[in-house]
Amino acid sequence: MRALRLVLASQLFVLSTACGNVGLDALNSDTGALSAGAVLEIVPTGEIYFGEHSPDSPSAFQDITLKSTGDSQIAIIDVYLDDMTSQAFQFASDDLPLPLRLQPGKDFPVTVSFSPYAVGQFTGTFVVEIDEGGDPAEHTRPLRGDGCPPDRPDCE
Repeated sequence: MRALRLVLASQLFVLSTACGNVGLDALNSDTGALSAGAVLEIVPTGEIYFGEHSPDSPSAFQDITLKSTGDSQIAIIDVYLDDMTSQAFQFASDDLPLPLRLQPGKDFPVTVSFSPYAVGQFTGTFVVEIDEGGDPAEHTRPLRGDGCPPDRPDCE
C-alpha cells in the first residue's frame, strides 16, 4: 500500500493511503520524529487466571496494572468487568476515579477478586475503555477461575 506524507507548518503529518484513509500523527518537535502517541499496556498480559478455589474459601485477588508506555497521556473513560458467570469476578473497590488521565510513564493499579459460588469454570473479561481522539476504544483481558470441591485437599 502506498502512502503519501505531507508535512504541515503546524507540525502534524497528514497520512493518506492509496485507499483514501487520512490520519494525523503528531510530530515530536525535539527530535523531528513521529510521536508514538498514547499507548496502553495491561499487565499481566494474556489471560488472567485466578486458580482453583473452593466456594467456601475467601476470595482470590489479582492486581491488574494499567500502564501508559507512550509519549502522550491516556484518557481512560471506563474500566469494567464483563462477567459471563453471574458476578464471580468483582472489583475489590468501588471507588475507581473515572474518568482518569494517565500520564506517560505512570501506571494505575486495579484489583479484581474471584469468588466462585459453585464447582466449575468461571470466565469473564476485564475491559478498559479509552478515548482515542474522540473515538472510544476497548482493550480487554480474559479472566478465568475455577471453583473446586471444598473437600479436595489441594483446593484453596
